[in-house]
Amino acid sequence: MEIYILRHGEAGQGFSDREKDALRPLTQVGKKEVKIISKALLELGLEFDAIAASPLKRAYQTAQIAADTLDFKQKDGKAGRDGVEQWDELKPDGNRIALYKKLSKFKTDDSVLLVGHEPFLGNMICDIILGYEQKARINLKKSGVARLAITSTHPKIEGELRYLLTPGILKRIGR
Repeated sequence: MEIYILRHGEAGQGFSDREKDALRPLTQVGKKEVKIISKALLELGLEFDAIAASPLKRAYQTAQIAADTLDFKQKDGKAGRDGVEQWDELKPDGNRIALYKKLSKFKTDDSVLLVGHEPFLGNMICDIILGYEQKARINLKKSGVARLAITSTHPKIEGELRYLLTPGILKRIGR
């Protein structure tokens, strides 16, 4: 299985109130940047079997823009009108172990786009490529993309980092 990890676009200043922060949308600059990044994904020839996002507004908007740009349609019809699934496991305080269990249900040849937040996403990348006990840090920039090849989901998730692309690199591809 291939998983692509996309951090949400620019959303402006955060709020200490969790409920308020969950409703924080992408800025106009963030929307424009995510559109360019999504065009880069299209240029790279990427197609997804599923797109899942944190239910927080900025992440879900990012996933919707990507789904629209990629003309994505969910095959099983379970997701919303745009084909994007909302997974609580992708929230900033989400349960990574529950997320890995959910991912294990996909087929080995599936390609999945996950949209969420830092530091959750960076920690997830480290879990997959280094194991749970490793002390490493990957910081995925806003609108950055990582590609991982999952080599095993049982007894624990393992994989290889194929690439980590900054928004700057993706913007050159997507223009």
